[in-house]
Amino acid sequence: MAPPLRVSPDQQGAIEQASNSDSVQKCRVIVVIDPGHGDHNNKTSGVDPGALGGANLEYKEKDIVLDVAKVFKEKLAAKTDVIEAVYLTREGDVGSGELKKLQWRLDFANEKKAQILVSLHMNSACKRDPNDKDKCLKDANGNDVLDTTANGKEVWCFPGKAQSKSLATSIMAAYTLPLKRRGQTGVFERNFAVIKLQGTIKASALIEMGFIPNENDRTQVMNNKTSIAEQFTEGVVNYIIANRSALCGGETETTKLPENPPLPRPRPKDL
Repeated sequence: MAPPLRVSPDQQGAIEQASNSDSVQKCRVIVVIDPGHGDHNNKTSGVDPGALGGANLEYKEKDIVLDVAKVFKEKLAAKTDVIEAVYLTREGDVGSGELKKLQWRLDFANEKKAQILVSLHMNSACKRDPNDKDKCLKDANGNDVLDTTANGKEVWCFPGKAQSKSLATSIMAAYTLPLKRRGQTGVFERNFAVIKLQGTIKASALIEMGFIPNENDRTQVMNNKTSIAEQFTEGVVNYIIANRSALCGGETETTKLPENPPLPRPRPKDL
């Protein structure tokens, strides 16, 4: 019998490094898609519809984002070279009267061991009081008067997180539906609780697909769900391919971005 092959510590290190590199290149990622709203949250005892649009407020954010999310899941799951599994936080309305908080969405992503979380939303804006730009005008019933002229698409990420910023930027680059891109890049930072990096989540983004009170934005999104899902898929896949080491190599997401501070949310008057 031939003696066992002897390897030096340097050779062993090179073998392990090559093996790890190969593992990273072959690794596949778990993604959770979060259709926003549609739950009993801590602000209402009924199912939260999210933002509303249409002459009779018949269009609900929770329904539009769920429709897009289902197609997005199908398209993304087909990319088996980079995707291990895709899950939706909800398949319909969730909850049975109990109050919920956004944390359950993060808990779900961690239960699935997801490295990426993408939360889908439709935006809204109110008409501002001309005497106080920080206040919304109210109708006779005390409800906000919606601004049907506010328009545009945005992608948000948590402040100071390089991987999330990279994911958000990749998604916005692929999101080519002909809607106005708000701001110079369309990518903004804010500490939204639902996209906090926690547990297994290494990158997250919140997509505002357009303004639901705006007829053009709403119609474009509702009539192009498959194209939008394909564009979001492209953005996520491009991000994964470029960031496999961070997603699969055990790196910790701690990078700060001092030259790119959080941006103020644009108001309709800034459009």
